[in-house]
Amino acid sequence: MQAKKANQATSVYLVGSGIAGLASAVYLIEDAGVRPENITLLEQYPINRHESAGHIPDHGR
Repeated sequence: MQAKKANQATSVYLVGSGIAGLASAVYLIEDAGVRPENITLLEQYPINRHESAGHIPDHGR
């Protein structure tokens, strides 16, 4: 099944700029044909909190 392509006027708003939001944006640009300037990422926090950075071990403490 082939995905439909977006038209020039398609606007997308993604909630969250974590790994899922960024991956969604890449998919929309590369596979769905959404223009990058028509994608808006909405984030609650003013800076990246690195929650997707992975676990940092505390050396057994």
